[in-house]
Amino acid sequence: PGRGAFIYSVKNGHCGPVVGEVRILLAGDTHGNLRWIRDYLYPKAMLLKADLILQLGDFGFWEHTPGGILFLDEVDAVAQRTGIPLWALRGNHDNTELLMRLYGAHATPNNPIQVRRNVMCLPDGVTWECHGRRMRVFGGAYSTDKAWRLEKERKYERSAQHREAARRAAGETPQQVPSHAKTLWFPDEEMTDMQFDGLMADYSGPVDIVFSHDKPRGSNPGMALKDEPNCLPNQDRLQRALTTHQ
Repeated sequence: PGRGAFIYSVKNGHCGPVVGEVRILLAGDTHGNLRWIRDYLYPKAMLLKADLILQLGDFGFWEHTPGGILFLDEVDAVAQRTGIPLWALRGNHDNTELLMRLYGAHATPNNPIQVRRNVMCLPDGVTWECHGRRMRVFGGAYSTDKAWRLEKERKYERSAQHREAARRAAGETPQQVPSHAKTLWFPDEEMTDMQFDGLMADYSGPVDIVFSHDKPRGSNPGMALKDEPNCLPNQDRLQRALTTHQ
């Protein structure tokens, strides 16, 4: 450990020395797509002899649904069979609030959160070293489809209320209609300025690689990607991270 960072063995997800080359396969948004992870991502990781899959957010942390629980169980089973653990950042479409409530009791800026035996979530600001390279994580972003997601939540809740009204009209035992709020859009989807300032106060030294779910404001991916005004504050934070961490 040095300056508050831990060295992790990416072969087993525990603190300890790393020996030999470490191969990390990066993956983009998976959105709970078990078939793609099982039938494409893991065979690719095995072909490339990866030690670790690092998923960059919008993974599918949706344990507020039965399907979300099953998804994590099945990914863990695949990781167990192949011997390749999966670490994931939090995306703006992950239920981070629930994840932290279920598993984050001992979360710190320098520790991943164990969600399953072989599935870890990397909270914002986690910093670690591997083979002399310092790495850090910043998750989250602004949802450009926020209005659509909120309307979907309202639509599902109205449908559930109509079904319950029909049940009661038929003389069936009344049941409570659960709220659909925070099932498709999550209020903590991006860091606040205060949260980001705290992470930078924890560590503001050099970093070799920053993994993030969003892009720095000054980057130019060659397309107008998330350039609407509401997207820019989070990108400004990442631009500051890029500058501060050199």
